[in-house]
Amino acid sequence: MRYLNGAVVVLTLFALLIPILLVSPAEGSSLHSGDLTELSSNIVVGRVDSIESRWDDQKTFIYSYARIFVEESLKGALKNNWIVVRYMGGVVDGVGLWGSSEPSFWVGQRAKLYLKSEGAGGFTVVHGWQGQFTLDEKSATPKWYDWPGWKWFTLPVQYYINNLVPADRNAAVKAGAQTWENDDASYWDLTYMGTTTREAPGLTPVSDGYQVVSWGPIDGAGGTLAVTWTWYEVTGEITETDIRFDSAESWSTTGEPGKFDVESIAVHEFGHWILLKDLYGLDDKEETMYGYASPGETKKRTLYTGDKAGIRIVYPYSTAPRTSMATDKSAYTRGETIYYCVVATNPTGTTYSNSRLVIKVVFPSGSKTTIFDSGTFTLQPRWGGAKFWIRVIPTSVSPGSYQFEDTLTYSGTTYTYTLPFTLT
Repeated sequence: MRYLNGAVVVLTLFALLIPILLVSPAEGSSLHSGDLTELSSNIVVGRVDSIESRWDDQKTFIYSYARIFVEESLKGALKNNWIVVRYMGGVVDGVGLWGSSEPSFWVGQRAKLYLKSEGAGGFTVVHGWQGQFTLDEKSATPKWYDWPGWKWFTLPVQYYINNLVPADRNAAVKAGAQTWENDDASYWDLTYMGTTTREAPGLTPVSDGYQVVSWGPIDGAGGTLAVTWTWYEVTGEITETDIRFDSAESWSTTGEPGKFDVESIAVHEFGHWILLKDLYGLDDKEETMYGYASPGETKKRTLYTGDKAGIRIVYPYSTAPRTSMATDKSAYTRGETIYYCVVATNPTGTTYSNSRLVIKVVFPSGSKTTIFDSGTFTLQPRWGGAKFWIRVIPTSVSPGSYQFEDTLTYSGTTYTYTLPFTLT
C-alpha cells in the first residue's frame, strides 16, 4: 500500500486540507492508567529487539515472545535490562494466528508496557492491548484503516451463531454482519448457516474449521468486550475466524444506557473478519474500527469513511483498476469539513508505473474545479494500491447539489467515478 500526501492548498471556492494524523498511544476504553498500575507487577518503557513464535506443547495454538530492552523501569524490580513478553499469535510452520485483543509488537517498536510477571524473567501484558502504549508509530501518516494484507480467497464465508445466544442478540449479530455486505462499492459475502453447539474460543484459540459467534468468559467485566481470532496461511489466505463476546459485560440490543450495544460491537468485530485492525488515532474516533467503545454507544452500527475505504481496497468490486471513494455523509452545510477518502485499487497482476489521479469538484452549473492532482505514481498489483485522504471545507459556495469526480489514468486507460453530495 502506498500512502500519498500533499501540502495544504487554499482555493478560492474550497479550502482543501491534506491532514497528518496525530497518533496517541493506544489506551484501553475500560481500564484507566490507575487501574493498570494496580494490576501490574512491573511497568517499563522499552524497545523490541526480536520476536520468536512457537507452537504450544499440544501444537494447537501459537505464542510469540518479544525480547525487549528496558530503557526505563517505572514499577517493580528487574534482574537486568532485558525482559521477554509472551502474547498470543504469530507465524509458525507457515500457519499464522492473530487475536484482536492481543498486544501488537514489531522489531524496533518503542512502547510503555503494563506487565504481569510470569516468573523466570517472563511477562505478559496486563489485559492485552489495553496494557500496551506505543510511543512511536511506524508512520506519521493518517490510517483511516489498517489492513495487514491477509484476506479470504474464496467467498462467501459461512458462519454460525451459538444456539444459546438469545434471539434478540442473534438478530443483532446478523445485522452487524450485514452492514459490511451492504457497502455497494465492494464485494464481500457472508452466509449465515444457522445455530450450532460449537463455541468461539476465548483466551486459548484452537482451530476447528468453523466460523462461530458466541458469548462466554474472556477477562471479566471492565476489560475486553469481544475478541476475534483469525487463522491464516503465509500465502495471505484466511482460513478461519471466530468472535467471542465477553459474557461478564452488560449487553443490550436497543442502545440502552449503561450497556454495550451488541450490533455496534458486532459490526466492529466483523470488520476484523475482513482483517481491518483497530484504530486509535485522534482522527479515527468516528470509525467503526476505532478501538474504543462506550456503554450506550450505537454509532459503530454505521460504517464511516475509513471503514468504507478499507473494505473497498481489500474486496474491490471491479476486476480492473478503478477508484472507490467514501465520505462520512452525503449532506453538509457551508464551512463544515467534508472527510473524503479515495482508494485506487488494482486487483490485476500488472504493475502500472505511470498512473495518475485527478480529483475535481463538479458544481451545480456543471463547471468543474480541480482540487487534487497526484502526479504520476505506481499502482501496485493485487493487494497493492494507493490511498488518498483529504478534508475539504466548502467556503464561498452556494447551496446546491455537487459531485466529487475522480479520474484515474493508467496504461492509456481512463476510469472516472463520481460521488454526489449536497450543501445547504
